[in-house]
Order: sequence, then structure tokens, then C-alpha cells
Amino acid sequence: MQYDEVAECGEVASSSESWNAECREVATWSFGSDTEDLDALIFILTGMSGPDFRMAYQLRLVDDLLRYTDLPLAEVARRSGFGSHTNFCVVIRRERKQTPTERRMALRQKGDAGRYRV
Repeated sequence: MQYDEVAECGEVASSSESWNAECREVATWSFGSDTEDLDALIFILTGMSGPDFRMAYQLRLVDDLLRYTDLPLAEVARRSGFGSHTNFCVVIRRERKQTPTERRMALRQKGDAGRYRV
């Protein structure tokens, strides 16, 4: 496995409850242990399961991208690892109870647009 594959792991979208098989393989290779150990470490450090931590991280990234950039929603979906625009919208509506556009307007404050360099 190459380092590029490790970097791409953060961009792989997964609609399942658990990490997808490719990310598990990359995590195992990167940390030199099995994914159960990685999930246990994440739980010890955060009190969250591995998949819950990953979702929280992705949602935080989405909030930052929506608040501080004018990127199109499809690009926000790609950069945050949700993949397709459709999957992104479904997840945001489920988790945040708002559409991505509504979320952007709710988060944005005066002077926020353009503060996040991408």
C-alpha cells in the first residue's frame, strides 16, 4: 500500500454503519495493528466508537466548509468524504435536520465567507 492510499482513505464515502473494508485495511496497515485495536484506542481517547468518531469528524468538516467557503454543495460533499451530492444531502438532513443550504445560512456570520482557504 502507498501513502496516497492512506490519504485517500479520509475521502472514501461510506453509507454503512461501520468503516468500509478499504479504510479498515488502510488503518491496519498504517497503525500496524488490527482495526479492533484502532476502534478501542478511539473509544479510549474520545468515548466514541470508530464509526461515530468518523461521522462527527466529517460533520465538523462539513460545517466548516459550509460556513467559511462558497464552494458548491457537490464540492463540499466530495471534500468531506460523503461522495455524491445525493448521499451528502441525505446525511446532512438526517444528522442536522436541515438541508445543506439551510445549514450554510444558519452557520454563516458576517465576514465568514472567504475566511477558509481551500
